[in-house]
Amino acid sequence: MFERESRIWKKLNHRNILPLIGLTCEFGPIPSIITPWMSEGTLTGFVHRNHNQFTAERRLTIVGSLPQQLDDIDPLITASRGG
Repeated sequence: MFERESRIWKKLNHRNILPLIGLTCEFGPIPSIITPWMSEGTLTGFVHRNHNQFTAERRLTIVGSLPQQLDDIDPLITASRGG
């Protein structure tokens, strides 16, 4: 199901992308992604606990910076239809 995506992710090396350790189906019907443990927990939990720091303006700034962050990553493959 996630074979292609996980192969690509394993090759990524960027300061803002966690390394992929693996995938597991041991927690339910949907595969779970395994990455190194982060001291602040999940992104969702971090934002929930620190919601007062994430104003609409700051969220837009973060989202607006994503294209540049992605542009900093060397392209691994070209897009093709049909996987």
